[in-house]
Amino acid sequence: MKKFQVLLKNGNHFNIDFSPGDIIIDCGANIGDVSARFANAGATVIAYEPNIHAYAELKNRFASYKNVACFQKGVSNIDTEAKLFLHESCETDQVKYSTGCSIISQKNNVNMNNSIDIELVDLSRIIKQINNSYSRGVHVLKIDIEGAECDVIEKLMDEDLLRDIPYVFVETHEKKIPFLAEKTKKMIARAQELGLNNINFNWI
Repeated sequence: MKKFQVLLKNGNHFNIDFSPGDIIIDCGANIGDVSARFANAGATVIAYEPNIHAYAELKNRFASYKNVACFQKGVSNIDTEAKLFLHESCETDQVKYSTGCSIISQKNNVNMNNSIDIELVDLSRIIKQINNSYSRGVHVLKIDIEGAECDVIEKLMDEDLLRDIPYVFVETHEKKIPFLAEKTKKMIARAQELGLNNINFNWI
């Protein structure tokens, strides 16, 4: 058993227990800093990153890793295509500002006139496939998808796919996307009502 300590948005440190071979899904992997810590400790990592510039760094970083699968896709509550709106400062450094891009055009730091077309995959479908194909289920699920998290989490709750994942980390974006404030509040309240104490909404 290994321990992986993370610093959360509220300033607290949180310990994740995992063993080599445990499955980690990294949604919004960017250049792979979180994925790398798990991968280097022997976890099986499935990483999703839709930004073409960040994905190039991600793919190159894990080119020699047999325990990491990288996909140039975003996650959603359906299989579809979308526009990924890039950060307003991306032209100065595409990789640095790739963390701020979003499929939500109202996010307050993206350029509505600068976007790329991306593929989105239904995260519920992916988790079901993993549950059916591997000898173990998902151990850690990290969701940092710049405003698209509410729809994804709601569907995962609808299908009761979160309860058996020991660690779920979600970054919420209601401060940068104000219209999500009520939706985010309801999502968190629903998770509490369902007793999903394994979900932490304080990911940075």
